[in-house]
Amino acid sequence: MIPRKIDRQTASTIKSMLQKLNVNDSRVLIDFDKETVESQDSDLFYR
Repeated sequence: MIPRKIDRQTASTIKSMLQKLNVNDSRVLIDFDKETVESQDSDLFYR
């Protein structure tokens, strides 16, 4: 998977939406097909 950069406004909007769902983790995986949000461990992003 290739990470993609998003602009600050988009990041802020997504963060606000997730906070409404009580998702406050700094790293998450959003699966639109399964309609799920999964918290990710920080170390997974540095392998």
